[in-house]
Formats: sequence, structure tokens, C-alpha cells
Amino acid sequence: MGFKSSLRTRITTGLLFLLGIIILISGVSVFYLTSLSTSSNKILKENYQTLFFIRHLTESFQGVSSSQLRYVAQQGFNYGDYKKSDILTVAYIDSLYLTVQSEEEKIYLDSLSRGYDKLVKDFDETRQDATVTLPNMSLYYSKLRLNFLPVREYLDKLREINQNKVIEKNDSIQKDTEEALLYMAIIGGFCVLITVGFIFYFPVYLTKPLNDLRLAIEQMSKKDYSARLHVGSTNEFAKLATSFNKMSKKIAEFESINLGNLLIEKRRTEAIIEHLQDGIIGISAQNKIIFMNQVAEILLDMSEEEAVDVYIPDLLVNNDILYHIMVDLMEVSKGKLFAEKTVKIPSSDRDLFFSRQVISLPETEDLSGFIIILKNVTKFTEMDAAKTHFIATISHELKTPLAATRLSIDLLRDKRIGELNEDQDDLVGDIEQATERLFALTGEILQLSQIEAGKIKINLQPVELESVLSYVMQAVKVAAEQKRVTIEADIATNLSIFFADIDKLKWVIINFLTNAIRYAPTKSKVKLSIFSDEGGITFSVSDKGKGIAEMYHLKVFEKYFQVPEPELEGDKKGSGLGLAICREFIEAHKGEIWVESQPEQGATFSFWLPSDT
Repeated sequence: MGFKSSLRTRITTGLLFLLGIIILISGVSVFYLTSLSTSSNKILKENYQTLFFIRHLTESFQGVSSSQLRYVAQQGFNYGDYKKSDILTVAYIDSLYLTVQSEEEKIYLDSLSRGYDKLVKDFDETRQDATVTLPNMSLYYSKLRLNFLPVREYLDKLREINQNKVIEKNDSIQKDTEEALLYMAIIGGFCVLITVGFIFYFPVYLTKPLNDLRLAIEQMSKKDYSARLHVGSTNEFAKLATSFNKMSKKIAEFESINLGNLLIEKRRTEAIIEHLQDGIIGISAQNKIIFMNQVAEILLDMSEEEAVDVYIPDLLVNNDILYHIMVDLMEVSKGKLFAEKTVKIPSSDRDLFFSRQVISLPETEDLSGFIIILKNVTKFTEMDAAKTHFIATISHELKTPLAATRLSIDLLRDKRIGELNEDQDDLVGDIEQATERLFALTGEILQLSQIEAGKIKINLQPVELESVLSYVMQAVKVAAEQKRVTIEADIATNLSIFFADIDKLKWVIINFLTNAIRYAPTKSKVKLSIFSDEGGITFSVSDKGKGIAEMYHLKVFEKYFQVPEPELEGDKKGSGLGLAICREFIEAHKGEIWVESQPEQGATFSFWLPSDT
């Protein structure tokens, strides 16, 4: 790969070549156009002036002859007109002496001049002869007419000579024109051929060094760092080639030095993965197992040699444990995130529980897919189940005193018992608010305990949206009025019939709306949208609140998680259970739930239910 001339020189050469082509064509055109113009001017100067004078001489001579005829015939002769025609005739004869060039023309002109002089002289003698009686036409034909005819003949001869010269010169110019067109066509065609060759060759000639550089870079992209550009001069491309060669050499040295270190780090990483207490499984984008450590082998009761590079659906047929781990990961779309999930694996003596975490691998040419990390949380799950049972029992037991408290509050507000002063009314209001919060909290805990105990039941019924929405709007009416928030419903008209557990559907929508009202600015709008989408129905609730950072989009659906908001007072925060229960309800319907939000741009919570549930 060599570079011979500079980029500037190549471009300058190409432009000068095109300029030379333009100058050549322009020069040839100017030369022949000038030649044709000169020939045309020569015709005008030498012949057209002579013909001009001959034409006017003929007219004036005809005037002289007509005046003589009228005199002889005594029919309105005017001596002034006659004299005027005579003067013009003499003037045009003198002008012809200045324009004629050939000897033949001069001979005819001399004869014409002498004949005209004799004609005028004989007429003057006739006018002065007292013996002549008029009218006398025989005199005209015997004397004056005989002088007129030779002059007229000489005029015709001069006209014929000049007309023939004009025709000859016009033929010569036409021939020159055809010759000029032929030469210009030959030169133009030659220039076109050269230009076409230039158009095809010059870009290749100009970009060849760049193409050499591209090929060298492609060679390096394939991890072949031996590519070098051979320098042939000191131009711009040569400097670029020198820099490229230095870079290629440095990369080759770096690759050589670090290859050993990379191999060492690879073995160290493999050793760490093998000795981790968690099971690790690598999955390719083609749904094949790339690797797994010893813990995963023991858990799956399968060696790495048996599993690696095997299509996972083929392995699921004979491995129930792998099925429980992979069942919801087989249709992984690019960029999809998976929340940490507890996987239940049935066993003969007791069920095992593993916390499954999915990590997406970066999308590159050589690497894509995801890694599954399995942590044995059976002990913690059993402890959590005991805790949940205890809390559910306590929550259930709390319902009785809370119901008594609510009844007592209603009695205190009954005016038949007695009027409350302003302070007492405020205290009763605080007690009522705390009681309702405890009722909601115990209700959420009981719902969650049923979910965790696997007792959640879905009673599918055809959904009458109008009835559901009426109930939902009534349930959040007070909270919206207190916050002065307007709820706007956007319901599509072409919704298909779908089935759902109506109580749980109401619970999820009310939870979404309650959260939106809580975080929406005062006097703002909360929008509830319902529309058909991809074989199901999508519900979404949008607010104009502070929004949620992307790092919390999956965590908000986990139990007890709350987005850090130190500016909120304790009584304004939720329990962290509502969205977790919503997720369980929606997933029990085989639906999906998610949030779309950015800080300071509000949030949109949505869930999708299949129409054929």
C-alpha cells in the first residue's frame, strides 16, 4: 500500500485538467466564430453596399427615364422632379466607383456612366430644339429609348456580377461553417471521451490512499494488527500512514502484553464463579446455556458438559427444576428488564426457594444474552412465611378493636349524644384518620398474607367497565376533593369484551388513583386511560407529580419498598405493600404491570390484561 502524491496535488491536477478542456473547447469555438464573423462582414462591406447603390441607382435612373417619357408625351412633366432624379443618379454612379473592385465591374460602370451622360445630353438638346413639335413619341423611341436600354443593361450586368459574388461567398461561408462544425464535433467528442475517462479514473486515483487505509482498519477490526501502510513520500497521506503504523504497532504490543494477563484474569474469574455459593447460569441470545458453575450443576442435577450449547427447550423436557427457573425467560426481548424473583422448586421432603436475579449481557457482536444468579433463600422464605402468618394473625385480631373504634367515632359524631367543640372535633378527626389508615394497612397485610400463602383466587367474570368506573370514582372522590385534583377519564369506544376478577380489578385501579392523587400537585389533573392493545386491555393512570427515577421502576413493585422522599411526612407515606399486591393480582390474571416515569415529569402506572383470560 503506497502513497505517491499529495491530496492537494491530485485535486489541483484534476481541476487544471478540467480547466484545460474548457479552454480548448472555448478557444476552438472563438476561433471559428471569429472567422465566420469576419467573412460575413467582408460580404457586407464588398458586395451588399454595391447592391444597395445599384438598387437605388436603378430607382433614380427609372425616375429620369419616366420624366423624359412624360415630357415627350406632354403628360405632366415636372422639371424639378427630373432634376432631382438626375442628381441622385449621378451621386449613386459616383458611389459605385468607390465600392466596385473588379476590372469587369469598372468597365461596365464606365459604359453605364457614358451611356447616362449621352442620355441626359440628348434629352437636353431635344428640350432646346425649337423645331421639335410635341407630343412626339416617335422621337422618344428613335432617340431617347435607344440610349436608355444600354444603361439599363449595364445596371443589370453589375447587379448580376455582385449577386453571383454574394452567392459564391455565401457558399464559401457555408462550407467554412460545416468545416468548423466538423472540427468542433471532433474536438468535442475527443474532450468528452477524455472527460469520461477522467470521471471514472480520477476518483479512484484520488481515493486510493483512503481505500488502502480503510482496508487496513478492517484488517485491524478482525484483530489482525499486522496491517501496515507503506509510505512513498512525505505528503498528507504519508503523515497519516505514519501515524496509523505507529498506532497499529502500539496496539499489537498492547495486545501481546495483555493477552497473558487477560488469560490469567479469565482463569481467576472462572475460579471465583466456580466457588461462589450461588448458582450461576449463562444464557446466550439463542437460548442456549453458555456456562454454569458447580452449584448450578448440583441444583439442576446436570453436568456442564451435558448442558452447554444445548437448546434450552430440549433440556426443559426432562428437567423440572430448570423449567421452573426458565419458564418466564424463554421469550426475552432485547433490553427487557427482570425484577428479582423468588422461584419455588417443589421437592419430596420440603419445597426449595431460590432468589433469581437476571443480568442482561451487553449487546455486542461477540456477546449477548443474560446471566441467571440463583441464591438459596429457603430458610429466609420459611422465616418470612412465619412472620407473615404472625402479622396476618395480628392484623386479623386488630380488625375487631378497630371496628369498635370506628363505631365509637361514629357515635361521638352523632349530635344526639352531644355537640363537640372545635378542638374535640379536630381530635376525633385525627383519630378517625389514624383508624382508617390502620384499617387500610391491616387490609393490605391480610391481602399480602393470602398471596404469600398461595391462597389468592381469581374469580373471572365479564367486566362491565361503567359499573367498575362508577365504583372507583366514588371511592377516590373524597381524596381528590381534599387535594383539589381533577380526575379525567379517557375510555376508548372500541374495547373488546374481557374477563377479570372485578373486586381485584377495582382494588388495583383504586390503588393507582390513590397514589396518583397523593403525589399529584394541588389543583392538577390525574388521567385514567383505558384502551385496547395487543390482544388485551391496557389501563393507565398518569399524574404530573415529581416522577420516579428509572433505577426504582422495578423496585416500586416489591414488598415494603418506598421511593426515598425525605420531604414527605410519615403519615403521608404508604405502607409499601399496595403496588406489590397490585403486581400479584395482575400476574395472577396472566397480565403485565409497569411504570413509565422520569424525575420531575410525572409518572404513568399501567397494567395490561389479556382479553382471552
